[in-house]
Amino acid sequence: MGIFSIDQRLTVTTTIHDNPYDFDEAQLFDMALRINKKRQFLFVSKVLGKHLHVKPFVPLYTGFLLACRFLAQQYGQMHPAMNQFVTSLKENEPTVELETQRVAAPEKIAVIGFAETATALGHAFFNAFSANATYIHTTRERICERSASIAFEEEHSHATSHRLYAPVHFFDEATQIVLVDDEMSTGKTNLNIIAELTTRYPHITRYTVVSILDWRNEAERAAYEAFAEQHGITLHIVTLMAGEMAVEGAFYEEEVVPNPLDSHKSCTATIDEPLVEALALTSQSEDGSYCTQGYARETGRFGLTAEENVAFLQQLTVPTLPKHAKTLVIGTGECMFLPMMLAQMLDGDVYTQSTTRSPIFVDAHSVIYEKYRFNSPENAGVPNFLYSISKGQFDHMIVVVERVADPQGLASFVGQLPAPVTVVELTKGVSQYDDKPVYENEL
Repeated sequence: MGIFSIDQRLTVTTTIHDNPYDFDEAQLFDMALRINKKRQFLFVSKVLGKHLHVKPFVPLYTGFLLACRFLAQQYGQMHPAMNQFVTSLKENEPTVELETQRVAAPEKIAVIGFAETATALGHAFFNAFSANATYIHTTRERICERSASIAFEEEHSHATSHRLYAPVHFFDEATQIVLVDDEMSTGKTNLNIIAELTTRYPHITRYTVVSILDWRNEAERAAYEAFAEQHGITLHIVTLMAGEMAVEGAFYEEEVVPNPLDSHKSCTATIDEPLVEALALTSQSEDGSYCTQGYARETGRFGLTAEENVAFLQQLTVPTLPKHAKTLVIGTGECMFLPMMLAQMLDGDVYTQSTTRSPIFVDAHSVIYEKYRFNSPENAGVPNFLYSISKGQFDHMIVVVERVADPQGLASFVGQLPAPVTVVELTKGVSQYDDKPVYENEL
């Protein structure tokens, strides 16, 4: 049993009933307060690389370990490095080269990652396979030249609309669809998308939901069984830890966060050498504006095969970057996996993290103790946040953005960061910024 509380304002008690790798709860997550009336708290993952910075191998190993669990449960296939992944995550030390551990999936599977939090987790799961697997992730973005193959709503969310831009024949050969998310609370989001998928792709009758944590209660688990029977499908669950939670108290405080100073860092050098070949597509941001800068196909937003993924990662090279003692590589929104891979390739003391839409309450007693607010560089008009980065914590920061739809949003973000910044724009090139930060707590 675990008890999570922040200054005794709201307490969550957990009871774990499935823990196949004997993780301590504190190794996987902690609690924070959420600015959301539907659900006033969230478990902040310590292995996801989203809201908290981690060594880049941690989320990559976590996705691979979930793939090992999937292979063991579904096919009785034990991956030889499974125990090494577990030990490495517990001891926070990498011991395995991922590129030597990929295996062919036993059958043709289609993997779907959930935006925005699990785009990298889904890709890391998919990255465990060398063949017989395809990957795509849902997106919040509106693509003008393409119609979404499906759209669905997310429960308990601040941003509900998901779109899936699957190629016409993407699911044709799949015998199973695997959905990857970081956490199942009620599990309703998964049922929403599976309901759409079964209508659109009736030839697929086997589904697996993969997540790090599963908090569904008995009634919600029964709802899954009833749903599967109603839709004539089999529905499996794969997790690293499962249990139930009980919540006491309530959280009603309104957060007051100073507006960031309207200041910018000077761009001192630009190298126009894109890391990817951009897809010529236009997006409409949530503020109604349009962006004609193309997308990176390698993120998986428009579908990837295992062979394409392996080939791209083999030829991926890190651009020439300044060397520093301690570096943070920051992904932006849905663009998380490639920043993690770039971070993994860098020498030195390197960490990774991502910006997020999720509005979390900042509290000195919480793992979320600092907040930077700015508009999303990739989807104009959407407030974004970066959490728990303190002044002096890093010597250098590398912001990796897929494409820039809002240059002012990017400038505001870069201007606040408390260290020299390099911006790697995947579809354009690299920019260096000076070391005169604006730090919001000094305002």
